[in-house]
Amino acid sequence: VVFFDIRAASAAMEAFGSEGCMPGQQIGDRTVELEGDVGMKVNDLSSLSDVRTNPAGSLVLEFFDVRDATKYRQADHPDVSASAWMEAGLRAKEE
Repeated sequence: VVFFDIRAASAAMEAFGSEGCMPGQQIGDRTVELEGDVGMKVNDLSSLSDVRTNPAGSLVLEFFDVRDATKYRQADHPDVSASAWMEAGLRAKEE
């Protein structure tokens, strides 16, 4: 069985245990990379499993679900600067 959402895959592993199933290779990409000065908008922050910057200074959004990452990658998000959003997200993680 293949899951689009890493949370569902984790729940299945926990429910069935190592004798009932085993993890497979991820199919699809759960990350979206944005240039540091690109605007972005995420309506539902709970769809993100991680937000980080890479060595080049780009913002990397990691989604729980491959489908959410694909939708975000294909959409236009001009509302908020990535640096301002990242700053707000880091403050929220610290609280």
